[in-house]
Amino acid sequence: MSTTGRRWALVAVIGLAFALRVIGLDGQSLWRDEVDAIRFAQSSLPDLLRTFVTPGQNGPLYFLLLRPWLSLAGRSEFALRFLSLLFGVLAVPLTYRLARELFSSSPRQNGTWHLSYLRS
Repeated sequence: MSTTGRRWALVAVIGLAFALRVIGLDGQSLWRDEVDAIRFAQSSLPDLLRTFVTPGQNGPLYFLLLRPWLSLAGRSEFALRFLSLLFGVLAVPLTYRLARELFSSSPRQNGTWHLSYLRS
């Protein structure tokens, strides 16, 4: 497949990934963990950073990202879930790029495929 064809195929896959994720994004009411995410994101910064050392808590990175996002996009089910949707869609081209780097189809060494980053 040509380079242009691969690019258009990747754009199509990214578009499909977005469409499959966005359909029904606000079809259900908020789940308990989503309500907790809003609560944590709205807590004070010292309280949020304290979760780094609190046993049983996830780190505050997601909540630190969620705080300005909720201010920008609002607090609806759709807005809350859209941030995760964005990262899920961004994972598609990143996975494609990683796979192309790791599993390049040329050349072969000793009749076996090898990882491209091991090439000298």
